[in-house]
Amino acid sequence: MKQVVILLLALVICSCSENKRDFDLKLDDDSIADTLSVHGFKRIEWNEEDPLIKQRTIVSFGQINEIQGQMIVEKLLYLETNDPGKEIDLYLRSLGGWLDDAFSVIDTMKEITSPVNVHALGGCGSSAFLILCSATGQRTAGPNTLLSFHSNQYKIDKTNAKINLNYNRFERLIKGHTKIGDDWLSQGRKNMHFYITPKEALKLEIIDAIRGNHASASDQDHINIP
Repeated sequence: MKQVVILLLALVICSCSENKRDFDLKLDDDSIADTLSVHGFKRIEWNEEDPLIKQRTIVSFGQINEIQGQMIVEKLLYLETNDPGKEIDLYLRSLGGWLDDAFSVIDTMKEITSPVNVHALGGCGSSAFLILCSATGQRTAGPNTLLSFHSNQYKIDKTNAKINLNYNRFERLIKGHTKIGDDWLSQGRKNMHFYITPKEALKLEIIDAIRGNHASASDQDHINIP
C-alpha cells in the first residue's frame, strides 16, 4: 500500500512540475484527481450496446482532460464509421479543462462528415466553451445554463512561445465562430472572467437556440466578474 501511495505522489509531482512551466498550477483536490485520471486511473468505459450510443448521443460531464477527450473522440469516430453523415448529439456540462484536449474534440468534429450538435447543460466554460462554439451542427444551451470564458488566460508573453500559440488559436476560434470581438478579448482586461446567459449568448451567436421556453436566467444580461 505504501508503494502505491508513493507512486501516486510521484505522478502528481511530475505532472505539476511539467505544467508549471506554462501555468500556475494549484496542488488541490481537483488537480490531484485530474492528474490521476489523466494517467489512466479512471478510464471511462463504454460499449456499442449503450442505448445512448444507439441514439447517437454522447454525454460528457466533468473536466475536459485526456480521459474525457479520448472518450468523446472515440465515440465520435465510432458513430461516424457506423453511419457517416448522420447527426450526433453531444451533451456537455463542464467548467473547462485542458486546451489541447478541447482542440482534439474540435478537430475531430470538423474532420468527420456527421454534423455534431453540442448542447450545453448547467454550466459550460473555458475549454468546454470552445467545444460548444465549434459545433458543426446546432449549438444550444438549456434555459438555466451559464456560459463562461476567461479572455486573457493565455496573455501574450514574449518569453513563452507556447503561451502565445495557445492565445492565438483561442482567439482565432472565438472570433471565427462568434460575435465576440476585441472589446471582450483585450489583453488589458487582466484576470477578467465573462459569464454569459443563454439570451446574451444568442445575441453573440455563441449558440443558435435556447432549449425550452419557460422563464429563466436567460432573461438576464451577461455578468462580468474581475
